[in-house]
Amino acid sequence: MRGVASAQGGAPDLSWKACAGEWQAPRVECADVEVPVDWERPGKKIALTVGRLGHTGTGPSKGVVLSIPGGPGGSGIMDLRNYEASFTELRKDFDVVSFDRRGLETYDHLPQECHEFVVPFTVARTRAEFDAMARSNKEIMAPCRAAGPELIDRLDAATVARDIDAMRIALGQQKLRLLANSYGGVNGTTYARLYPHRVAGLVMDGGNDHISTRQQFDRDRVELTKAQFGDFTSWCAANSSCALHGRDVRAEWRGLVEKADREPVPVSGTSERMTSVDLQRVVRAMLTVDVAAQQLSEAMDRAIKGDARGFYDATGMPRINVWLVSAMCGDGEKTWQTYEDYRRALEHAKEVLPEFLTVPMYGGICTGMDVPVRNPRAALTGLPLPPILGVGATKVDIGGPRHAVAQVPGSGLISFEGYGHTLYHRGNRCVIEHVDRYFRTGEVTTRTCPA
Repeated sequence: MRGVASAQGGAPDLSWKACAGEWQAPRVECADVEVPVDWERPGKKIALTVGRLGHTGTGPSKGVVLSIPGGPGGSGIMDLRNYEASFTELRKDFDVVSFDRRGLETYDHLPQECHEFVVPFTVARTRAEFDAMARSNKEIMAPCRAAGPELIDRLDAATVARDIDAMRIALGQQKLRLLANSYGGVNGTTYARLYPHRVAGLVMDGGNDHISTRQQFDRDRVELTKAQFGDFTSWCAANSSCALHGRDVRAEWRGLVEKADREPVPVSGTSERMTSVDLQRVVRAMLTVDVAAQQLSEAMDRAIKGDARGFYDATGMPRINVWLVSAMCGDGEKTWQTYEDYRRALEHAKEVLPEFLTVPMYGGICTGMDVPVRNPRAALTGLPLPPILGVGATKVDIGGPRHAVAQVPGSGLISFEGYGHTLYHRGNRCVIEHVDRYFRTGEVTTRTCPA
């Protein structure tokens, strides 16, 4: 069994052992850190697993770089295993550590029902549909809350930030260097806000924006989706290989969405049918990957002809589990308590992004869940933080990093002209060089990495 360090006390020696189960990897070691389920009322505890790729240099380690996983349901320990090569140079100076956050399916913290992908994405068109959505979400949440009420309402990033600080203590570090990936950006900026004196450095690699205003965040999501869909339609117009070449792609897509609103599109070979909301969610995901353009055009053409199999094969049915919903709703994902507020938001969404209503109406997943918002959005301005480094692809995720560096004086932004998410993990050499230099020396820069 791995050694367990308590979150209380000074700097215990973690007993690193070979990782067990699905975490097994040749060079990744694991240990456990105990934390309270409820930091406000410490009592019952759970064990969180941290993983380590050890320092490889000849001299002593200069400290720890903590890689914060995305998702929010991603496994940081699996990241260490899958993206080990990206950390090769960094490990000559540092230990690289990551973790699996509280409540993940890799633990037994919550019953299995909490991890089943059963929460559908819904855009309610009437009061009756809104009430049905809220009632359905409440029913889906009920067994999970009954089995683990203390934990299911404490999956937010502020609680995770306290867990991270417990890891810092267990690792014997005065300060942490943080590499925040994707949704890990919410955890990273929340930690920086709560513990600014404990931050030696922060890299936001495609990090989700939790620091600008809700209005700005919503505008960014809408404008990014417009740009991505515009890129796809332009690609189809210019390339004869596009299955929709020579056709009005935007009109064809709107027609498909309207048709699926009336009657969901069947998926051949299965009993599934994809609603217009399902189609929007899948296409929105495919638009973030440049190499998916051909696949997207073929899937869209096939769906227009009456078979959603191409979309189904790309991502499966777009569903989300209760654990993920609880984490995002606890971080303040926009939701609506009344149908009147929801209807006003829907009318606005129809004006700004009629082809992808699921983007501005995403908060429907929180309606009826009754998850307390323990970590509302908040800026980094005015905090005693060191300059930070943002990293992002201009076609996918530059918004969060850009807002972060704008709020912390002296910060820098590494942009990549194109597609790609979590560029450090994915092996972008230009990004890796700048990030490694930042962690070693504190040097920040603003520049563009070539495609």
